[in-house]
Amino acid sequence: MQEPSASQRRPRPCCLAGFVFGQLGHAPGPGDIVDHDGMQFEVLEVEGSRIDRLAVRFERRDTGER
Repeated sequence: MQEPSASQRRPRPCCLAGFVFGQLGHAPGPGDIVDHDGMQFEVLEVEGSRIDRLAVRFERRDTGER
């Protein structure tokens, strides 16, 4: 199987804000939300197209253990 070329590979974010920006697929705005793997990221503040503040919430998962 052939590996994808550099132009076909998705760039890897270097920070949490970069990850959220990439998941949104557009310039972030306050109130934008990304749900990913049991976590919710909410954009709280932006300056231009830069995310200044994020809130991160973790979903409670029931493992069935007591």
